[in-house]
This record gives sequence, structure tokens and C-alpha cells, in this order.
Amino acid sequence: MKYILEKTIGNLPLKYKTVYILKEVERMRISDISKCLNLTESNVKVRIHRSKQILKDELF
Repeated sequence: MKYILEKTIGNLPLKYKTVYILKEVERMRISDISKCLNLTESNVKVRIHRSKQILKDELF
């Protein structure tokens, strides 16, 4: 299962994969991600939500 999840995360579009990894793997705060990527906090939240939705659709 771990391999499948890693492969699915790897297949995310780059803009979603980046924020997902920073948030869920690296455990960064949204405010830090937004500063690091020069995005608004709400844009980071949207990308995290969309990345989770894509993963959910792909895995289930």
C-alpha cells in the first residue's frame, strides 16, 4: 500500500505535489509553505485540498 501511495503522490501535478509533500510529509505550516513558495495562504490551502481530492479519486 505504501508503494501505491508513493507512486500516486509522485504522479500528482507538480504544483499540487509540492504543497502536499511540504504539508503532509515535511509537516510545514501553511504560513511557512506560502512564504517558501510565494503563494497566498488560501492558495496553499486550495492546492492541499485539491491534491488530497486527486489522491482520494485515484486510490478509491
